[in-house]
Amino acid sequence: MNDNIHNLTDVKIPVKFKAVLSLGTKYCTSQAPNYVKIKHSFSEAVRKISWNIFFKDCTKIPSELDKWFFSCRKEYRKIFNIAGKRCVLENEIFDTSSLYKSIKKKFEMHKPANCLNYLISELNVFLKCNKIMVVEADKNAGLCIVYVESYKNEVMRQLHNLSVYHPTTRSNFKIAMIELHDKLKCFQKSINISHSLYSLVPPIDKPATFYILPKIHKPFNEFPKGRPISSTFSKTNKYASKLLDFVLKPLTNQVADLILDTQHFLLMVDNIKLDSRKKYTLVTVDIEALYPSLNLSDCKRHCINAYNMSNVKRLNLNNNQLSTLLNLSLDYNFIEYENEWFFQHHGIEMGNSASVMVANITVYHEVSTMFDNINECVFYKRFLDDVFMIIESENIDNMSDWLNLKLQHRYLKFTFEFNDKCINFLDTTVFINRDKICTELYVKPMSKHLYLHATSNHPNHLKDSLFYSQGLRIIRVCSDLSSRTKNLCELFSKFKNRWYDDKKLYETFLKLLYTSRSSALKPKKTMLIDYLSIHNKDILQKYNITAPTCEQDKQTNKDMVHVIFPFYNNIHKYSYSVKDALLQSVRETTSRSYKNYILDLNVRVVYSRTKNLKEMIK
Repeated sequence: MNDNIHNLTDVKIPVKFKAVLSLGTKYCTSQAPNYVKIKHSFSEAVRKISWNIFFKDCTKIPSELDKWFFSCRKEYRKIFNIAGKRCVLENEIFDTSSLYKSIKKKFEMHKPANCLNYLISELNVFLKCNKIMVVEADKNAGLCIVYVESYKNEVMRQLHNLSVYHPTTRSNFKIAMIELHDKLKCFQKSINISHSLYSLVPPIDKPATFYILPKIHKPFNEFPKGRPISSTFSKTNKYASKLLDFVLKPLTNQVADLILDTQHFLLMVDNIKLDSRKKYTLVTVDIEALYPSLNLSDCKRHCINAYNMSNVKRLNLNNNQLSTLLNLSLDYNFIEYENEWFFQHHGIEMGNSASVMVANITVYHEVSTMFDNINECVFYKRFLDDVFMIIESENIDNMSDWLNLKLQHRYLKFTFEFNDKCINFLDTTVFINRDKICTELYVKPMSKHLYLHATSNHPNHLKDSLFYSQGLRIIRVCSDLSSRTKNLCELFSKFKNRWYDDKKLYETFLKLLYTSRSSALKPKKTMLIDYLSIHNKDILQKYNITAPTCEQDKQTNKDMVHVIFPFYNNIHKYSYSVKDALLQSVRETTSRSYKNYILDLNVRVVYSRTKNLKEMIK
């Protein structure tokens, strides 16, 4: 039960605290409904529905930029607790006083069925007294209990690596922020858009926060090395980075060597036909420490060139404007840790909103020619910094020397593995079966697969979808029927240990047994279909798929309003109660056209989660 907890200290952890930690950091405790939060959610619901009615006759279709800005603005208000603009129709349509009275009757009477808050408070006191802390391990390997001092020493060891970071001061940060604000204002004036990008600048300038994920799966003496992460959650240039990501997103289709996800990889290898008379070797290549190794000037140059070659140019930026946006996003890498200040002067931040897109474009233009020039390579694809190749190896005497000779770059370093029979890549084990490539599920030894506990304060439909989606993943990955069945049995055994309902598990298990691999592999995501339509049209033809159309989805969602409420699993018929309360609060004097519109309106209740263990354990 507690094999997911790695105690790296000499402190003996009481059984009751191990039991709490074994629930997993995503576990949300049941709580008494918070009337203030529910009232605020109803206020937001009234505001959203009123604005929807206000704009019901609006013929303007929002552009991609409009949607991006609205989503950023919504996130901005949530992070900095800023109220949305009220609609003039609210008091005309809704009787808010009667609405708030009905809330008390409907929701305040409910009490929590289960609460671990007291035990978590005890755990926090125990951690503080023993000067230890709980952190998540790298590679989904569970939780680590470590000394606070040891953790801080590893963080400082990394931040004092002068090849990547150098020390700085708060004064330098403030000077840089003045420059950043000026450049953001100038950039806003230079581009022709109706939205105020500067309105997304946080009210208080903040640097990135730095933390590590201990690599317990690798050998260590006293404390494992950590994977460095720079969290840019409330950083000053966060939305400049989000805008850069928005601008670069369509360029994904230009990156010809890219693997989008495991499903994409499986579709590709399933389409490979080998010559059974020839000898092949499976090779995986890893680019070491990709993000801090990248050359920033190369990143900017490749992004500008890729944007200029693209047929889809969001915002229609010229070279100077795109260069400014790249500088705004990538140049201000300040970090604060324990009141000490650092600046990342080499590479790009792991945590920046645009980092993945920038890295993908840069790596493609830096290494694609290197792999394209390998004549013996019959297949080559890349998932960010992980490369998969099939090499025709009949005339290669020493594969290790041959790969060392071929994998040469100015500043990127590579490690590799190879095997003539099978090899692990992503979450699959790939092996050659005569003229075909077959796959089965690969589970890393350190991965504990600590699935969400059935008693967590999450909606039932979300928890029920977990074992079905994980089962579909197994069906996609396992090309052999017996391997598929074996892995499904193991999966559902793990969910049973997490207290999931036997009947639901059994029904889902039977449903999955009758699901064909072909139907599970069939591309459904728009992004994947778009990419395949450019680079692998034969795969779409194989599954009888044409170019995606979103007209039906647009029509379905045209009159849909999503209202967000905090979720409490002890409120009976929560969604129904919310809709009923909103409809009952519509004023009798409201015009018939408004009433009819509200009755026809498709109100969908979506839930925000309460605090999980990760946020409650300090």
